[in-house]
Amino acid sequence: MDAHGLVRKTFADMRKLGYIARMAFSCCRNCASYELVGVVKEKQALGAVFYSTQSKDDMRNCGDVYVCFGSYSGEDNADISVGYDLTRVALENGLQVEWNGTSIEAVRLVSPNKEIERE
Repeated sequence: MDAHGLVRKTFADMRKLGYIARMAFSCCRNCASYELVGVVKEKQALGAVFYSTQSKDDMRNCGDVYVCFGSYSGEDNADISVGYDLTRVALENGLQVEWNGTSIEAVRLVSPNKEIERE
């Protein structure tokens, strides 16, 4: 399975856990976050994970994508829990992951065939 397929599976698995998971959603991070607040509350989801249409080409061309996430509960620890769930599911599906463990930075999902440059 290619990287895009692994990301699709990761998003499907996040939905099974109770998250809203949207690929190539909305024009940018800010607009997507604004739109998802109501959806998360309406569906009583644990939170949301998404990447915007701006990131779609990165996934197809480069084999990686930055996935934004949040609980939209206003609690930083709840947001971080979403990031940890996303990281765990992505790793289980065979993707590489880069994330600093905070709610400020998006989680980078990387193709298993791509070498990650470390600073």
